[in-house]
Amino acid sequence: FIDGFSEIANHNDVHLTGGDTVRGPEFFTVSLQGYIENNQYISRSGAKVGDLIYVSGSLGSAAYGLELIKQNNSALRNDFTDAFLYPKPRNNEGFLIAKYASAMIDVSDGFFIDLQKISSQKGLGFKVDVSKLPVDANLIKELTENKAIEYALSGGDDYELCFTIPDQVKRQFCDELSSASNLAFTCVGEITESNQVLTKGNEIYDLPKEIFEHFWMMSINFKRVVKSPYLLLSSGFGIGLIPFAPGTFGSGLGLCLYIFFSHFSFPNV
Repeated sequence: FIDGFSEIANHNDVHLTGGDTVRGPEFFTVSLQGYIENNQYISRSGAKVGDLIYVSGSLGSAAYGLELIKQNNSALRNDFTDAFLYPKPRNNEGFLIAKYASAMIDVSDGFFIDLQKISSQKGLGFKVDVSKLPVDANLIKELTENKAIEYALSGGDDYELCFTIPDQVKRQFCDELSSASNLAFTCVGEITESNQVLTKGNEIYDLPKEIFEHFWMMSINFKRVVKSPYLLLSSGFGIGLIPFAPGTFGSGLGLCLYIFFSHFSFPNV
């Protein structure tokens, strides 16, 4: 782990300082600190109606690679597994994008979920044509187009950049991009006033049922949780169950606990 961490850190001029090790299962947390140029900080909250939605690289391959690793007990190695095991930080591209972007996020939880984090900051929506999502041709060949789109929408672990730029700077952005980077950047939609609309060409695209937000509890209004004891209790029990009931099953248990505790009368704090 340290060899891999050091290699990519040195390549990006990042210095590892401090740290501690204790006995137990492998669990690593890294806090990254640094400096940015004036007016170059791009948050998730700057998108405006009419801004174009872009994504770098390709989506879906890492999630499929993880599935292959699970199926083959880590023995298989190919482009898909490498996409999951060795993601490439888009640092140089990020410097370029920061000159034009109104909002930006890396795609870690899945494109659809992470785009929601951009649009929901100001109560906006978006319209995305899923047929324009950048999916590797080999992924479509390995699966089907529809299945590849599902992985691109919800798979996660891509660590590509999803960002928005004002329409009026599109030409300048594309001109500079074409001369500065060989990485593909794809415009997949635009920010709208409300609603989250997915299309496939001219038809509405129905979101697959299995798409859900990992760590769904992060979307709870924590101020309301603190003031509502039954929410606080269900959240506490839900967190305690995470090691034993991850994923959809754990979310279902958390929901059941919420319903259970909501039947009790507690005075608000």
